[in-house]
Amino acid sequence: MVEVRWTKPACVGTEFNKTRIFRSVEEQGRYTLAVEIDSVDPNGNPVSRYEDPGGTRQTFYIIRFFDSANQVEYSEYILGYLELTPKEKRLITYIVSWVPDVLRKDLTEADIATSLRLSLYAFNVQPPETYYSLDNFPEQYVQYLILGAQINLALLKYLKLGIRDFSYSDMGLTLNIDRGTKMAKAAEDLGNMYHKTLGLVKMNFMHQGVGLGTVPLPISMGSSLGRGLLNVLDIFNAMGR
Repeated sequence: MVEVRWTKPACVGTEFNKTRIFRSVEEQGRYTLAVEIDSVDPNGNPVSRYEDPGGTRQTFYIIRFFDSANQVEYSEYILGYLELTPKEKRLITYIVSWVPDVLRKDLTEADIATSLRLSLYAFNVQPPETYYSLDNFPEQYVQYLILGAQINLALLKYLKLGIRDFSYSDMGLTLNIDRGTKMAKAAEDLGNMYHKTLGLVKMNFMHQGVGLGTVPLPISMGSSLGRGLLNVLDIFNAMGR
């Protein structure tokens, strides 16, 4: 059993009084209807979560809204997301505690979870490539997930904040709101530090060199080896083996 969550878009009218939850075992696979529920609870509050007894952490969900009176389904679907695991909640707590107040009030749980997973993917693709999930990620390197998530959040909110910046001047009084430039510079500095140190850290995951055998070769054999030195069989022939 898993809990699937969603956020109903503001553009979906109240006439769509039913919520249909579809699931699939493959993201690009065929989605089948799991359940149809009321879009609001008995108190008139919007319903935005459902415990699916047939779902797992590997299940994918899409959500559709239905007008039962007119038998019309809303044209667009939205993605459902799963309840955060205890580890995800702990990491998100770290991330949020380091996010500036100007960003924190505008963040959603989905925003932070997405930034965390993008940070995980960035760690994995940095050479040498690794294949960690959040469940088995090494605890000693978790700060790179947090730092990467901070960078992703700054980039996510950069345009929204930057477009609100303005300058105002009146009778010698000048007001200049320039958060976008500062945020871009902060993201750049964090990114440079992140990628510089991440490259060194990922060297700990490199495979060590492997030798071909442990045959001792005396110095006097130098004159016995032919031009086929790179052929391991030539070495054994020179030794009479």
